[in-house]
Formats: sequence, structure tokens, C-alpha cells
Amino acid sequence: MVALLTWIAAHSGHSVPDTLPDVVAMTQADFELYLCEQMERCDSPKPLLEILALFDFDTRTVYILEGFDPQDREHQSTMVRQLVHFLQAHAGRSRHCQGVLVQEARHIESHWRVAHGLPPLPVTPLGMLLASCEPGPT
Repeated sequence: MVALLTWIAAHSGHSVPDTLPDVVAMTQADFELYLCEQMERCDSPKPLLEILALFDFDTRTVYILEGFDPQDREHQSTMVRQLVHFLQAHAGRSRHCQGVLVQEARHIESHWRVAHGLPPLPVTPLGMLLASCEPGPT
């Protein structure tokens, strides 16, 4: 995790904090329940099986599915995005427009993917929608 945070800091304006986020592994059933109840993602347009991890800004915790493989490049890519959100929270970034935060995290993740031999993230209609809000005060 420290190596990923260091890479992110070297390729963004973020700095590596002294503390790491808590990481909690959950079963598929518990993860889906968490997404539905805590994150209000009961009607998420993205199938829940495709979500491997999620960062909770309030608790500053990364929730991952049991079976998350830190050696798998795709799983590492997912963790990069969650760690960008951790760094955003650590920096006190406003969540007024979550699309701005998501857009930054996806941009950094895509850059990481290309640097590690993976294709960049595709631009999706959902991604464009998330990035469409006007930035608010920070």
C-alpha cells in the first residue's frame, strides 16, 4: 500500500500522509449490504459484482471484497483509485461535487494502468455524468 501511495504522490499533487487507511475485508453479502445501506447504492447502475473496493470518506476506510488479491494488477488498479480518495479525504477536499473527486481518481488510476502495462480506463456515460457537476467551494 505504501508503494501505491508513493506512486500516486509522485504523479499528482498529493503527499503521502503519516497514517494509512484502515482496510476491511468483507464477504460479498456484507459488501452488498454495506453498499446498499451505508453508501445508498441499492440502485447502483454498476453491477455490484464489478465493485471490488470502496472508500468511505466518513470513516476513511477502504472496504474490499474477500478474495481481493493485492498481487493482481487489476485489483491494484482498483486500490489506486481508493487510495486517491483516501488522499483527497486526508487533504480535506470538499465532497460538494463528488464527480470532481471521482474524475481525479479515475485520471490517476488510468495513468497508473498505462504505466503498468494495462489499458487506460474507458470513458463511460456514467463517468461523464459523474464528472459533469460544477466544482463547488473547497
